[in-house]
Amino acid sequence: MSQASAPSIDDWRCPVCLEMLCKPVVGACGHVFCFWCEHKSMDVFDKSSCPTCRMPFSNLPAVCEALHFHLGRTYPKEYARRLRECHEEEKKTGNFSPNPTPVFLFDFSKVNELLSRGLQNRGSEKRLFDFLEAQEPMTEPDMNGIFECTPGMEDVETHVLWEPVVLNCGHAVCKSCASSTLTFGPGSTSLCPCGDCRMRVVGDKMPAVCKLMQRVIEASPIAERVRREAALREEAAWVNAETELAEEEEEEEDHDGEEEEDHDGEEEEDHDGEEEGEEANPLPGAVPEGGEADVDVDDLRPNPETFVHVAVGCDACGVYPIKGRRFKCIDCPERMGFDLCGACHGLVEARFVERGPRLGAIEGRFNQQHRPGHRMREVHPVPNFFHILQQRHPDLNPRQIMNFIEEQILAQQEGGDGDPITNAADNIVAEILDNLEPNVDGAVAAEEGTAGGNIMEAGLEGGPVEDVVRADAEAEELLTRQLFGDEDEEEEEEEEEGDVEVEYLSEEDEELAADARRRGLDAS
Repeated sequence: MSQASAPSIDDWRCPVCLEMLCKPVVGACGHVFCFWCEHKSMDVFDKSSCPTCRMPFSNLPAVCEALHFHLGRTYPKEYARRLRECHEEEKKTGNFSPNPTPVFLFDFSKVNELLSRGLQNRGSEKRLFDFLEAQEPMTEPDMNGIFECTPGMEDVETHVLWEPVVLNCGHAVCKSCASSTLTFGPGSTSLCPCGDCRMRVVGDKMPAVCKLMQRVIEASPIAERVRREAALREEAAWVNAETELAEEEEEEEDHDGEEEEDHDGEEEEDHDGEEEGEEANPLPGAVPEGGEADVDVDDLRPNPETFVHVAVGCDACGVYPIKGRRFKCIDCPERMGFDLCGACHGLVEARFVERGPRLGAIEGRFNQQHRPGHRMREVHPVPNFFHILQQRHPDLNPRQIMNFIEEQILAQQEGGDGDPITNAADNIVAEILDNLEPNVDGAVAAEEGTAGGNIMEAGLEGGPVEDVVRADAEAEELLTRQLFGDEDEEEEEEEEEGDVEVEYLSEEDEELAADARRRGLDAS
């Protein structure tokens, strides 16, 4: 096999910002982006799409350490400039991107000097970037130090990557190793094979090969040897898979008779149910064909297992937004906070119990340091009118709901009465409350809320007054920015340009000014 050409510096440009990649992340489709470019392109309400190929995904990837270290060693001056630019922008917002172990940005001969000067510590970023900028570029990639695969198999040693797939935690494994040891899709219990990580493997299917990283490996002097070793491992894995499959088929044949009897019994029960005319329970808020909506307050209460926490992601697996139970650390001091989804919460707590102080801190998606002993509390879902619409119309996706909200707001703008966001929310909630059965007096009370909307309360027969809706100020502010951000900025600029400040003098000041003018004339 002829040696391939290595990627040039132009190949390391982000497709979104068109600048050199900064803290690169690799999507499930194999495309590479800057960390912040990927984050800003994601949908805060539902699944996102790759900016390049439009492949859907739900998890914000962590920084790919192999590519991050490779760029620092191969293009130290250019990469130091990008890291410095990114850090300056982050200081303005107070939100910071992950910072993989800085020592691996340098050749190992520089590690002692870096440690002695304390450049790996937080707060030393400026000196770290200056030190990196002064380094000479490495002519050949460190294949054994950076592009290693940790397969997590007892009979397979650590080796150089071939056809690398990058997991959501940022670590890379060979495609053949991933297919042999990891499972993907709903119900997967696989963890990253890297001993220092052990985060959940997420995604509907195995990630695609990162072609940019594969080009680096193919251009190395040891590429042919790496390819042959990968072929041998793949062949051995295929033989093991065939053996396991044959054993499973033998076990299934032993239980076929019992399974057929159970299946026949289930079919008889299903047939009896159909004859009796049993129907499945409709979705909450669904309107029967030819009938009117029958909405109960219990249906409007959010289900914590399906609730969408708009614009909040998990700092372990990166799912964004979190759907279902959400836990928040009350001790992490970072502005972004530290949140976990229900699936990752138990895993992180178990790791702290298992390893204790040896584990140190778990780094969040935005460089938070979540440590053993930090307290987590569950965040109970608080719905806004977006969630109410989602509950009432389960057949609509979030984008269709957003379009409906936009139509309501535009209609209110044309009317010109009151705040469009608040009025649209009130109209949507009123439509729902019209279908609620009132109490004996028929009273439906409404009182002013504190979050930019109204708290609507409905009294029902045989029960206390229930809070049906509580407006969420942050979510409404987000909707306002998405729908009218540009218009508001233009209006403010026009007002600033058109406003002329006029000062009116009191009678005493006018007399003093007139006296001063007279003195000036007399002097002339």
